[in-house]
Amino acid sequence: MNAQNDSAPGTRPNLSPLPPLSPWEHRLLAVAEKAEIAYRKTLAAQGVFKIDITPTGRGRIHSLRFEPRSGKGTETPPIYFIHGYNAVASQWIPLARRLATRHTVHTPDLLGHGLSDNPESLEDFGHAIDESLIEHFTGSISERNPGILIGNSLGGWLAIRLALAHPERVRGLILISPAGAPLPMEVYERFFSRFRFSKSSDAARFFKDLHGRSEMRALRGLPGLFAEAGHHSLGNAIGPLVHALFKRPWIEILPRLTELRHLLTAEELERLKAPLLFIWGKREKIMIPEMREWYRQHLPPQAEFVEPEEFGHCPQLDRPAELTRMIEEFVGQASRQG
Repeated sequence: MNAQNDSAPGTRPNLSPLPPLSPWEHRLLAVAEKAEIAYRKTLAAQGVFKIDITPTGRGRIHSLRFEPRSGKGTETPPIYFIHGYNAVASQWIPLARRLATRHTVHTPDLLGHGLSDNPESLEDFGHAIDESLIEHFTGSISERNPGILIGNSLGGWLAIRLALAHPERVRGLILISPAGAPLPMEVYERFFSRFRFSKSSDAARFFKDLHGRSEMRALRGLPGLFAEAGHHSLGNAIGPLVHALFKRPWIEILPRLTELRHLLTAEELERLKAPLLFIWGKREKIMIPEMREWYRQHLPPQAEFVEPEEFGHCPQLDRPAELTRMIEEFVGQASRQG
């Protein structure tokens, strides 16, 4: 999402700003942040991970670092996760705990997300995300022991940019429903409208669409029925919180900062030389088919394109065991090739 030239008229989506947060929404967000802090501190105290707070030129990055107790982390490639737009690092915890039996795992909050610092400048937010992420990545993953870079949604787009900028630090690349395809701006206007809710019920519907078929919901009989009902109830319950999260000034402005020249090109994908696994679930309801088809046409020859039947937009939340198996198999293949 980096930019180098002045923007030209008509190259940004035509999206009106969202209304400001109400006092009630500010209080709701404060409660949610305290809960996230308590959750992370509890797991850190239990030794599940260590919390790193890394200063960068654009602000401090809060990240979770999982280390294998066996000491194998120095012998196997580290894993670096990048979450999506308006998501948080803790969504990777179910995967990271499994993978940390053999790998060192890093899960940062992007700038302006989770517990990382908020941006100092809204209009420069896209630059700030790029620059702070590069600093954190290069400080976490060395040339001596290149890592496996895994990104979801916006995180997939950012993972591609990192792999292009620092191929010497990337042993393999896993993209899960990545953004960044160069589509007409009017298509992006329709796409971004999905993230701009007029009421909490729209936000609740969006939350439900984020998910595919979870391992619990896939069960037959009463267990699956209860899991389905629980997922529906959770979506309705947290609709107001999701609505408030997307109304935060630095979050709501990010789609409006996107420009055609920020998007990927076919030539850039051709430059990716590391082993690559591309995952786009058949239950994907957030990203649009035009994005999937552009990637399908332009991925480099070494890429494997898979469409798991039960995966939605966030398989790290719905299908962590299945996604972990896919990652471990890919890491083994990438390590042998490297």
